[in-house]
Amino acid sequence: MAKARLARMLVVDPISRRSEFDRLKDVAQAASLGKFKQRLELLEGIDAIGPTEVWLDGVPRGKIAHFAGEARVTDVADMKKITTEDKRMTLIVCFVHAVRTGVRDDVVTMFCKRMAAIHKKGRERLEALREAHRAESERLLGVFGDVLSVVVEATAPEEEASSESNGDALVEGQPAPDTREVAERAGRLVLKTLEKAGGVEVLAAAHEAVSAHHGNNYLPLLEQYYRSHRAALFTLVNAITLESTSADRSVVEAVEFLRALRGAKAVFVPERLMVERPGADGQPVTVTLSIDIDGFASAMWKKVLRDKNKPGMLVRRHLEVCVFSYLAAELRSGDIAAAGSESYANLHEQLMSWQECEPLVARFCEQAGIPSEPSQLGAFFRDKLAALARSVDAGYPSNTDLGLSSPIPSTRTPKASRCRSSAWPRSWDSTCFPASATGTT
Repeated sequence: MAKARLARMLVVDPISRRSEFDRLKDVAQAASLGKFKQRLELLEGIDAIGPTEVWLDGVPRGKIAHFAGEARVTDVADMKKITTEDKRMTLIVCFVHAVRTGVRDDVVTMFCKRMAAIHKKGRERLEALREAHRAESERLLGVFGDVLSVVVEATAPEEEASSESNGDALVEGQPAPDTREVAERAGRLVLKTLEKAGGVEVLAAAHEAVSAHHGNNYLPLLEQYYRSHRAALFTLVNAITLESTSADRSVVEAVEFLRALRGAKAVFVPERLMVERPGADGQPVTVTLSIDIDGFASAMWKKVLRDKNKPGMLVRRHLEVCVFSYLAAELRSGDIAAAGSESYANLHEQLMSWQECEPLVARFCEQAGIPSEPSQLGAFFRDKLAALARSVDAGYPSNTDLGLSSPIPSTRTPKASRCRSSAWPRSWDSTCFPASATGTT
């Protein structure tokens, strides 16, 4: 059945005049949303062909790359001319496996670029809102200044104001004005100032609009640009297998939590979910999924994700953007790997195991000039460090480039005038560097 599926790849469509084998040779284009979805569809189609990694188990990677390269430069007509079926199937399988690996790299790269584009649009939107509200912010500051002025005027003693106008001083011991009268007078003047500026309701609405995007937190604005990407991003995380390359699995577990939310439509979701999964015997079992945003999310994200009026709940849309953003960052840094990929593969799997390294340790230590025994190796490096420390301590009084004025040692860059003449290459003559520059006479 698998051979029949691979053989159908060489059938040429009479309308498009292209075969499925020929379409696999198309390269990825710009990382637009449309091209990203097309690449995801291609990956789903290739995965449906069969487990190529199982078919090629035990075949060296170099041979797979060689056969895939040979198939890539061979067209359908020449492929059909190959009389040996096993050779033809081998070339096709190797080519499909290589394309499958490359397409995984493409979709992960496109995913990272799409998330970067979403964040860029969010920052641009924040700057546009700041610019649009700049005049309103200045107007609100002016109103606040007027309010302060009338409050200062209202709380000033009337006798002080009249004495300043008449040039007379206040009589010492004279009783202060009633606090209630001062408050009433200040309130009347404040309300009059606010009414003159447009009214309390208008000013409150303007303040809410301006303060909504106050600061440098553009994260609440990302959700509007994420909506069109949601289906494609969930298709991606369902199409690839994520592996954590470090002990921190918080982001991988967060992605698993998101998979359970694909059909969710509620505004808020709980931090713990009860979902049904197929068990070992095929019967559904109930498992608990939880997400720990404190393990990976920043303080700015936490302000967006949580609502103080709904403890234990998270804003679903913002949570999805947050997790996908951190997933893109982890894929770029290599802390998360995509199984079956090459550019985003788990590099630790390519390292030699200890069973392979152990027979080579003695020879390596001999060539490096270090002991091979663990106890002797520790003593060797302790002696090296102690000798270096004694050398630095002995030369410190005459070392003008090393400072210990703070707990952390500091060094100064030596000036050119203090450099020895032997430090300059002989090809640099005195016409380029005068004697004064090299410290010579």
